[in-house]
Amino acid sequence: MKNTRFEHFSGQWSFERYISKPELHIKGNARFSRLSQSSLAYRESGTYIINEIAYDFFQKRIFMYDENSLSVYKNDGSLLHIFTFTKVTSSSCGSAKHTHQCNLDTYHCLFLFKTEQCFEINYKISGPNKDYEIRTLYTKD
Repeated sequence: MKNTRFEHFSGQWSFERYISKPELHIKGNARFSRLSQSSLAYRESGTYIINEIAYDFFQKRIFMYDENSLSVYKNDGSLLHIFTFTKVTSSSCGSAKHTHQCNLDTYHCLFLFKTEQCFEINYKISGPNKDYEIRTLYTKD
C-alpha cells in the first residue's frame, strides 16, 4: 500500500529531545530503513549528561503504517503504540495520537507531521508513579 506520508522517512535524521523530569536535553541521530512497502526499521542513538557524566543510549523500533494508522513495535515484536490519524492537511502534514495505560500511569502521545523534513513526537505521562513530559523534534539530515 502506498502512503505518501511516510515515503520521505527513509534516511538519516537528527533529533533533540527534552524531558521535564529529570530535566534533560538530549541530542541524537535516528535512521529509518525500509523493510517493506509499509514498514520501516528505526534505530536511534545519542548521548546525554547527568552530573557531568556522559551516558550513551540507543533504541530500536519497527514502524508499520497504512492510510489510517501508524503502529510502533518494540524490538522484541511487542506493540508499543497505535497512532490514529486525526487531521490531515496534505500528504505529508497532519497529526496522529495514541493513549494507553501502563499499570496505573497514562501515556498520552501525539505525533505531529510538520513538513517532509521535520516531525515531532510529544508524550505526557501522568499517574501515581510518573508525572513528566517528553518532546522530541526530528529534522532530516
